[in-house]
Amino acid sequence: MTLTKSDIEKIIKTDLKDWKYTDSKIVRFIPRSSNLSFGIIVKEIWDYAEKVDHHPDILLTYSGVKITLFTHDQSGVTEKDIKFALSLAKIYWSIFFLKLPKFNKIVGRINRFSIVEVNNPPIIIAAIGPSISLPGWLEPKAIGSSANP
Repeated sequence: MTLTKSDIEKIIKTDLKDWKYTDSKIVRFIPRSSNLSFGIIVKEIWDYAEKVDHHPDILLTYSGVKITLFTHDQSGVTEKDIKFALSLAKIYWSIFFLKLPKFNKIVGRINRFSIVEVNNPPIIIAAIGPSISLPGWLEPKAIGSSANP
């Protein structure tokens, strides 16, 4: 069943802040960044789309990647599109974390965010947010780091 414009706008305002609702579709643009490869982003999105059998429109340009979601056979945005958009955040962050150097240990927590220590040179960055599901290899125990402080 197609979601109402009001429902979609409420979801975008609270859970999908990087998305816009336009022409009965939800759209996100990921700008070019020296930290991420568009090829990897598109491949990961497409692999996920194949897994869940729900395929977004993907436009790859020099300046970024535009992802458009709507359920074709419903001619509008459905719960399936919202779930896909929420999953894209996890895909994006898992790709971003691939670019980070391995971290030594979790050195503290602010609310539900972890602060980690990274080598070369030693710096502290906020790395892990409450809604991000990390791949197992990035978990501190998986890379031999110390347990939570």
